[in-house]
Amino acid sequence: MHNISKFLSVNLNKRTLSEKYEQYVVSTSNSVSNQRLIDYLNAYPLLSSKYLDFKDWVTANNIYVNKLHRDHEQYELVRQLKENMNTKRTYFDWSHLENNFLI
Repeated sequence: MHNISKFLSVNLNKRTLSEKYEQYVVSTSNSVSNQRLIDYLNAYPLLSSKYLDFKDWVTANNIYVNKLHRDHEQYELVRQLKENMNTKRTYFDWSHLENNFLI
């Protein structure tokens, strides 16, 4: 985790979930670390539904980078993307796996 945080030029944080469990967190929070993560995950794509979350995050990130989030329609798009990520995702498209060596 330390190497990942160094690669992305971000801090490595620790969360204590309970007396037994700790969690390490790496968060990108600026345009440089975001772009570094985007470049990496485009070169080495995720194979699960996290890939779909990543692509939606890239779309939202581009809206913010280009300062389009001030536009009501673009802001609404970001909100919808966020509402459909992770466990809330209802649409799955596995076509990104077609070019993968595993298939």
